[in-house]
Amino acid sequence: MLRPLLLAFAFAGTAHAGPGIVGNGGDSVRCEPSAVSAFKGLYSLDYLLTYQTRNDNADVVPVFSWDESRERLAALLRQKSPDLAYGFASFVRDMDNSFDYTRPHIWREAGFGLVNIDDQRLIRKLPENCYKLNGDQSIDVIQTVVQTRRPDLAIFEYDPRVYDEFSRLAPLQFSFLMVHEWLWSLTDDVRVVRDVDRFLHSRSADQLAAASFAEALNNMGLTLRATDYVPVCDRSVAIRDALQLALGKSCGEIGPDDFKDQDSGPDLYKLSTAVGAGTLESFALGDFSGMMRLSELHLRGLGLEYLYEHQFDGVPFLEKLDLADNALTDFPARILRDRKRLNVLDLSGNKLRTAPRQLFVGRRDDDGSRVTLPNDVNLSRNEIDGLGDLASLPDTDRAFAIASLDLSFNKLRAVPETLCRFLNYYNANSSFARRGKLILTGNPLTAADVERLRNAGPCRDTTVIIF
Repeated sequence: MLRPLLLAFAFAGTAHAGPGIVGNGGDSVRCEPSAVSAFKGLYSLDYLLTYQTRNDNADVVPVFSWDESRERLAALLRQKSPDLAYGFASFVRDMDNSFDYTRPHIWREAGFGLVNIDDQRLIRKLPENCYKLNGDQSIDVIQTVVQTRRPDLAIFEYDPRVYDEFSRLAPLQFSFLMVHEWLWSLTDDVRVVRDVDRFLHSRSADQLAAASFAEALNNMGLTLRATDYVPVCDRSVAIRDALQLALGKSCGEIGPDDFKDQDSGPDLYKLSTAVGAGTLESFALGDFSGMMRLSELHLRGLGLEYLYEHQFDGVPFLEKLDLADNALTDFPARILRDRKRLNVLDLSGNKLRTAPRQLFVGRRDDDGSRVTLPNDVNLSRNEIDGLGDLASLPDTDRAFAIASLDLSFNKLRAVPETLCRFLNYYNANSSFARRGKLILTGNPLTAADVERLRNAGPCRDTTVIIF
């Protein structure tokens, strides 16, 4: 459950812009009463700069409190974009954090106001009653929040003086401001931020199916995948330190060529983070960009709670992935589906409640003819209490099945006999070729349960069951 909001955005110092145009930050303006304009009071720039006069923003969902808007957005994202839902929940959870620098976000009061630390482009005009033209032809723009980003940490500086005014009198504008700051951590393109901010506050977002929702975000320019090389100094501290150690260089000396085959110096085929190297809830999307030659990743004991589905796109030839002793509750299907060489997967010591279904679906050969499953899978020491409906999965022509599946020390009270179908390797003529190994030690199963499983059709004489 998300903690209640204790801190919030508010007014800050004044920035100056050219006549009738504004900067691109998470800023706001005050609109004075006017006979020629309906705007009055505080407004987020995202709201005004994306305002639709054809319908007076009738498609924007009205809200009467930040709590109401927050819950709507959280539910929307949980249903249609788990990756965005996780990021939003993490952002909101930290909005009352002003002291704990181990968290990914921290909020600091700027009691004497703020100055704009980013001279951003100016692109759109405002209603005339929402700015005052100064003698130097600049206008006053209220700096609401200043965000500074470091590896593993985003710092938000705010002025608390008008918190009460925003939260009581302008909850929709308050919501636009907060979503703007959250989106700013995902993209530096202010046009994308503003378009997505408005979209998420609209009825259209509620009405679209998940696939169309993702397509709409992609068309606006927001995609949760790192398409460019990310400088090593800008990556999560655990990955930055591991790369510096592996390559024997400082992060500023490491470039894209260091991830290619080397005539001299180390080739980067294996990367290991220090066990317990800080508390890292999730990797940044670009942490593994450019690692084309990497075949092994050892990422134990980092405190990971979440993996984005495109997390390892920069490691296309990954063969061994060790994520033991983290805090993962789920494992994205795309990682298993797209890493066609992944043979060893260690997810032991996490918080999984069920085995990832994609483990048994597998991935098809490039020509689509046969299915390959990982060779060695360790799911021990989780909280797995069920394996799902394995009987509904097709019994395809598998090129390779799981040779060893460790489910020890979980909460299994029953194991479907169909599981053995995915542990036994058959050759092209469907004659038995290899016995799979299933480890069930430490589960609340009885000896009679295991004996029945051993004698079941798919398991009898084909699977070694250790109990």
